[in-house]
Amino acid sequence: GVSVFLCTGGRGYLKARVRITEDPGGIRGFIKSLLTPLMVYGAHSFGQFSLTSCDLEYPMCSGWSSPIEHIVMDISYSTSRLFLSLENGEVLVVNTARGQNKACDLAAKFPHVSAVPLRLHAFPGYMLGMPMSRGETEHSAEVLAFSLSALDS
Repeated sequence: GVSVFLCTGGRGYLKARVRITEDPGGIRGFIKSLLTPLMVYGAHSFGQFSLTSCDLEYPMCSGWSSPIEHIVMDISYSTSRLFLSLENGEVLVVNTARGQNKACDLAAKFPHVSAVPLRLHAFPGYMLGMPMSRGETEHSAEVLAFSLSALDS
């Protein structure tokens, strides 16, 4: 769940505690940009959480079988395109808007080139990925570069 605290006059108090996912393990992570609310994700779903209203802005987006390792926002496209790195090594591209309407559309799937999750990093026009195994202390020396130009055509 998400706990929201207010701090005023040197004191703090709990404003709300909200359970937003039924996924095993609860919330796995979050991302934030200047233009969007807090994006939270569990193993099999993600959604936008408003810290002001202490609620999900829309129903959680879900529909894939492998758990999410982490999510990255596409900085070169817009804040409505997300890249989901799954534990099985797949990377899904999901559009969260269709015109002015909210959506949860699978836009593309990267070639499956890794059996382990990819740690993703967004750069204008590219998504970089490093294979990462859970529990390993050393990082892979391999970096994969995926051109995003085909997604925009």
